[in-house]
Formats: sequence, structure tokens, C-alpha cells
Amino acid sequence: MRFSLLLLGALASVIALPVLAADDQLGNPPAPGGGFVPTDVVPVTRADFGPCAINRNFDELVGGGNGCDGNHVTNQYPGLLFSVPADPADCVICANSILGGLVPNNSDPNIAYTQQNSGANPNCAAPHGQVVFNPPVLQVGMDYFTSLNSNFTLRTYTSANQLIETLQVQGALNGSFLSGFAGIKATSPVIARIEIQNRPDGNPDLPFNFMIDDFIYQYDECATPVSPATWGALKSVYGSD
Repeated sequence: MRFSLLLLGALASVIALPVLAADDQLGNPPAPGGGFVPTDVVPVTRADFGPCAINRNFDELVGGGNGCDGNHVTNQYPGLLFSVPADPADCVICANSILGGLVPNNSDPNIAYTQQNSGANPNCAAPHGQVVFNPPVLQVGMDYFTSLNSNFTLRTYTSANQLIETLQVQGALNGSFLSGFAGIKATSPVIARIEIQNRPDGNPDLPFNFMIDDFIYQYDECATPVSPATWGALKSVYGSD
């Protein structure tokens, strides 16, 4: 199954509803864990996250201004591990304050800049960035920022490395970038790893750098608070203790 969402300029229009697919339709084989996980997965917006969701904005890190000379984003946050799998390991995810200042409508000062292919770092040609969750989460999302004429892809996997779902989006024009929100939710907390990538239109094999911010995730459905009226009714029946 794959969700395609296309946002052009300031207009957002759904081009395709979820459709069944034999693979992820991006030319990549299924995960080594074998096939796809039979679970209902839906795309979500930031408003779909509950009060128990955790938001990471990278703003407490030291942001760089020249490529990735700021803090590298790795294991600073409990339960999360950010990385860019590559051999050699020359690609990184880093806090960048200069780029953060150039992007409208993000939490300043920093943004998480992900190297996938960089002229400043010619050894970096990684297929994707990734985040590992321990324990797995129910849903995850992020604001993303890409260069023009490119698409942003989010893939989710179980702890057994089975592909759960692929979400591909293209953002709306936001200053000198395309930006939007990419989020996905499973029916239970099975999302153990996500792969994130950016590709130019018409060239799915060329890695592009990208940026993310306000990374949000949720482990389970948030408990519904009990209203004062309900507490009052309970106390009247069972007493105040």
C-alpha cells in the first residue's frame, strides 16, 4: 500500500487515495524480514497526535552554520537513534541554525539537516536517513523541507525489519523550499524504524539532502482524562477515598 499526496504551491490536493501495491513502487525490494505486515496504516496530520505525544525540535542542540559542523543528531533523545546508514560512514544528521533561519514557519533556531549526497562531502551518498525507536511507536511524523522539484518518502518497519508502509509526499512552496508534514499511524505500536529519503522528480536513484523539524512520535493511544463531573458522580456512589 502506498499513499501519494501532492501539494502544489499553496494549494493542497489529494491526488491518490491509498491503493494496494505489490511493492513500495519505488524500485526497492521488500524488507529482508519478508513481505509486508498485514496491518491497517493511515497517513496522519500533526493534529492527529494526542497530548501524550513527544515532540523533538532539535533546538537545545548546538546548531552549525557550515554544513554539519554543529552537533550531530544521534542518541541525544531517550528511545531514539538517528543515523544515516552509509559505507563509508560519512553522512550525518546534524543541527543547523543557518538553514533553520532560512526556513519559514519552523521552530527556531535549529533544524535537523540530513546529508544524503553533498558536494561539500563527496563521500556521502547514502540511500536514506533513519530513526530507530526503542520501544516501537504507534505513530510518527515530522515537518520536512526539501529542494524544489523533489519528493519526500517515509518508510516504516517493524522490529523484525518487515516493511509496514510507504508514504510519499511532495511539499508546498515555502520560501526557497518545498515543505509539509509527513506522518503515519499503525493500528498498534509496531513502528520500530523509519527510513527517510528525498529524491528529485524523475530520478529515484539520486539521493538529495533534506531537512526535518518538530519530530513527533507517540507510543500508544493517550488516556482520556476523567472529567470533574465524572469524578463527582463516582465519589457520590463510592465515597471520596
